[in-house]
Amino acid sequence: MSSANDPTRNSQEGPPLPPRGKTSSSEQGLQEMGDSLSKKKPTGHAGTSRQADVNLEDSGNDKITNPFIDPVILRRLNYYSRLKRLVAYMSMHPKKQISLNLAATVACMGRTAFSRFFKRSVGITFREFVQQWRTGMAVQLMLESDRGLYDVACEVGFHNLTAFERTFKKVTSFTPSEYRRRLLAEMQVQVKRTN
Repeated sequence: MSSANDPTRNSQEGPPLPPRGKTSSSEQGLQEMGDSLSKKKPTGHAGTSRQADVNLEDSGNDKITNPFIDPVILRRLNYYSRLKRLVAYMSMHPKKQISLNLAATVACMGRTAFSRFFKRSVGITFREFVQQWRTGMAVQLMLESDRGLYDVACEVGFHNLTAFERTFKKVTSFTPSEYRRRLLAEMQVQVKRTN
């Protein structure tokens, strides 16, 4: 029998593969090690369970939108499936602190590689993106309800009102209360125009 017709040979030249159904002792050891690791409960940093958090269903063809993110950046986020998956995760867990390590895990990449990939692909750092994303979510909440600023901050992942106000002002050039006043004034002008 020639090596081209041998089913135990790989399509590329290399060592023969064991017949199907049989495993070598080294493969068996690796399989047992994998089985024992899968039985352990996964734990991440700060008490997070990475495996449970990262298993996401495909977000489908839903386009990512956010009022404070540049349309070019949104187009890039929609183009890369890894980044689209990350944004879907962030949308599903808005209160959760998203570290660079967790983001890299969701994107199925190493931390450093993810950081470089994100900056190269999107044009801003991951931290800047998270700040813009959370600010956009806060604006949506302000438009939809009259909740207090502390409640809005907690809902979008800030655990400190000062940090929320600082980040909000960095992204919008207004404090959250100033921005809300402008939104309300704009909405009143629109109501008067329709009457």
